[in-house]
Amino acid sequence: MDFFVNKGIHIGQLDVRNVGGLLEAKKIADLADLYLIPMCSHNSASIICNYAAVQWAASVRDFLAAETMIGNGTWMDDVILQTDRSLRTTY
Repeated sequence: MDFFVNKGIHIGQLDVRNVGGLLEAKKIADLADLYLIPMCSHNSASIICNYAAVQWAASVRDFLAAETMIGNGTWMDDVILQTDRSLRTTY
């Protein structure tokens, strides 16, 4: 809360699963909105967390961007069932 009140950040970024779920993430976003701070989503988990982040983003007043690790050709893509391998990128 101190970061919002004292303008210690320009953009808030949270991971829905690490802050306590959708309701807690929504409370944080509402607090950020009071201080005119846009929010971003960070997702370093599974596709299920990605869906949760999308739901959260739809409820945030000043949503700016989303970050995810899914689709980067890393180990995380190996645990996700993919029907079209042509969408997979390699590095």
